[in-house]
Amino acid sequence: MLLFAAMSEAVYEMFWDCKYCGQKKLLGLTHRFCAGCGKGRSVSSRAASSAIRSCANEADFLICHSLMRKLFLLSVLAPCVALLAGCPKKPAADADAGDEAAAPVAVVDAAPAAPVAKNVNDVARFPAEKPVTDDAQKTIDLFASVKTGCKSGTQVALMKAGTDPVKIAEFQDCLLVTFPDPKDATVTLMGWIPKDAFTRVTLVDAGIKDAAVDAPVDAAPAAFKCPAGQEAIVNLGTAPVCRKKCVTEKDCKTQTAGACKTATTLAGKLSNVCVNETP
Repeated sequence: MLLFAAMSEAVYEMFWDCKYCGQKKLLGLTHRFCAGCGKGRSVSSRAASSAIRSCANEADFLICHSLMRKLFLLSVLAPCVALLAGCPKKPAADADAGDEAAAPVAVVDAAPAAPVAKNVNDVARFPAEKPVTDDAQKTIDLFASVKTGCKSGTQVALMKAGTDPVKIAEFQDCLLVTFPDPKDATVTLMGWIPKDAFTRVTLVDAGIKDAAVDAPVDAAPAAFKCPAGQEAIVNLGTAPVCRKKCVTEKDCKTQTAGACKTATTLAGKLSNVCVNETP
């Protein structure tokens, strides 16, 4: 208010210079045309003539000019400051929630689902069955029969030795497994298989040893052997005997008819020997 009251006491005009004839310090409001050449003010000098100063002298004008600039800036910025000050502050809880909502969430791929057996609806399930953890144990039977029930029902397939099926559950002496169809590896089958198809039971005597029972067993007698040119024959008596090999009766000492006959050897083969000739 003081500034505008001071401006009403006196008016001070700014100067402009004529660019045509070089006339200096022409009054902004009084001299709209150059006093020397009569040319009008140029656009570049128009800004200087548009300011009206209410100061008693030029020194005071500089102060007034500075105050006017500050007042102008204040009049422009004051509404902006008031607008910002009047905005409600975002609650801290909402700010945290917004930050959490904006935070990127890592997406983890779900594990691939186990393949569904083709015959899942044909396989019997039991209330008393228990889930088991799958392991790497493989079948040892040459061919293990997989059925729709535990040791009963329809045969699903024959599982070869060395197969590692997926173990799912157990019931009594059976395991519920899934495995690739032996006829089409892209198809999965399900069924019950006996537990003993995976392990062999070995009985070990862990009791007190009996000297009479557990005494060392004598070594087996040496294999029965005959000298070269003879054969061990088993059908000439209760024990194997050695007889000379022959082709005809002439190969035997007696050289009589029937001296060279066919007999059974210890190896279970047939061979011609001199039956009546003792070595």
